[in-house]
Amino acid sequence: MEILKIYIAFFKIGALAFGGGYAMLPYIRTTLVNQNHWVTASKLNSYIGLVQISPGPFTTNLSAYVGFKTAGILGGLAAIIGISTVPFILVSIAYCLFSKMQNAKTWQNALKGMKPAIIALIFSALISVSGSDVFHIREIIITIIGAYLLLYKKIQPLYIILIAAVLGIVFYI
Repeated sequence: MEILKIYIAFFKIGALAFGGGYAMLPYIRTTLVNQNHWVTASKLNSYIGLVQISPGPFTTNLSAYVGFKTAGILGGLAAIIGISTVPFILVSIAYCLFSKMQNAKTWQNALKGMKPAIIALIFSALISVSGSDVFHIREIIITIIGAYLLLYKKIQPLYIILIAAVLGIVFYI
């Protein structure tokens, strides 16, 4: 029964949370921590850090890890299948529609309208993961350095996380 519960929870996340992994975090946090109590907020933050360095899609890795920690291998599989079901169906439908209307002005305008909403979702995830830490000068410095290295120097995220870890050690000695 736990496997089915995991599938349904991650199915809902896949169906209702849009905008990519980080934009989905507030809803994922609510589902995993507050509703199902599968992990604590602190453990979820640790899991997020762990899956950051894993290859592959963030939400799929996070789902697999939480599912595995909750109910073993079958729990991990149930979580992956659950979170992937609705997006798979929607992408298949979108492909059919997009190929017919990719040059339509209405479609282009809709995409322009979605961008600010996605930015707001990502900002919400930043605040959710950071808590009050985001407003401390040391965390702001690490964030700026990480963003600069990622956006302008095109350094791999794994190296940015390692650099941030070293900066955290240095800043808090």
